[in-house]
Amino acid sequence: MSARGIFDRFIRRPLILGGLFMVVCLRGEEETYSEWTGIDGRTLEARINFVEKGLVRMERVDGVVFDIPIERFAEKDRSKILAWKPPQIEVPEADDAVLVLETENGRGSGFLVQSMGEVWVYTNQHVIGDASSVRAMDTHGNEIELGRLEIAKDRDIARFRTSTNRGLELSSGTKTGEKIVVFGNSQGTGVITRSKGEVLGISWKTVEVSAEIVSGNSGGPVMTEEGEVLGISTYVQFGEYSADRTVEDTRYEKPRRFALRLDRPIDFVEVTRWDYEQVYNTLHEHFSVFDESFAFAMTILSDPTGRVMTGNFDSSEVVKIAEDHNDDVARIPGLASSGISYRSKVRKISSRFIDTLEDAYRVGENSLKEARFSLRDERFGWFQSQIKEREEMQAGLKQEVERVENSFN
Repeated sequence: MSARGIFDRFIRRPLILGGLFMVVCLRGEEETYSEWTGIDGRTLEARINFVEKGLVRMERVDGVVFDIPIERFAEKDRSKILAWKPPQIEVPEADDAVLVLETENGRGSGFLVQSMGEVWVYTNQHVIGDASSVRAMDTHGNEIELGRLEIAKDRDIARFRTSTNRGLELSSGTKTGEKIVVFGNSQGTGVITRSKGEVLGISWKTVEVSAEIVSGNSGGPVMTEEGEVLGISTYVQFGEYSADRTVEDTRYEKPRRFALRLDRPIDFVEVTRWDYEQVYNTLHEHFSVFDESFAFAMTILSDPTGRVMTGNFDSSEVVKIAEDHNDDVARIPGLASSGISYRSKVRKISSRFIDTLEDAYRVGENSLKEARFSLRDERFGWFQSQIKEREEMQAGLKQEVERVENSFN
């Protein structure tokens, strides 16, 4: 893989308690609690949250939720359960369901969605990131209370339980060419905007759309013309650095915008805000070092004799390597001549150039080892994928360093 090719890449588990499944749920004060009797004669003061396929989700007064098979209830209560109807969840206008998520580090987007009789605030994991607190505000200035946090194990999606009774419905599927509308807090201004487009491509987890997705839109909904949620705006892939000249004058040369699909099964796991913040902060530190060392290596591979702006880096190790590189360049006369070829420039500093590349590689490798060691919790699968992606980048960089070494042997 070429240096330019490498650069292209740069860019609920329940707890068991007394045989019942227990999770923590946000209580809705508007609903009443009743006394229920089990086949063993024991009673439970709770309310029904949801009934599906013979399983009853009941919530105690203290907020603890139990999933109980209907056959474990006394016969007199089974008829009540079978006659139970879920509370009506209003389907709001899109503008009333899209939210601005505020943290101490900035603003992103989120939205209200109904799923299995519950309403959730969906967003991206990277939107809540290292925030110690998150506030969700609708377009009327009302704050939406956020309850338990769940994250997707294998993709950049997070959701908060909420007690509100309004939420958008999920789409059952999509196809290429379908008209869509993207909503979000564009550029983090706190103003909800909409952008129309269509589905350009589909994969199992993602859809590519033509509508504008920009900074601040992350976590916002991608909706069908019928008002159902198809996906969640997540990332933009830039094509300006591509070494593949076959993409010239095609849409692949321009930024491509992607959303994660919500019409496919997603494995959510519950985490505490504290756990999530700790994991995020630890990995962010390691990732920052890796990203800086990688960016430095790519910079000098592109221009071996150019001076590097050390102010672009926060890592003291990367700053030291960059300073040493600048000193090496300054000590060799004639490098400023525009008539000297790339190969000649590299040959002039080859004794130090390879060492500098290897130093940058070593710093990146150590940061990835620290990241792997610090992340052993299987719930954080999306973070694992971020480590794997960087490992692939590191492998590509290693090949490039070896290629440069071999060219001087």
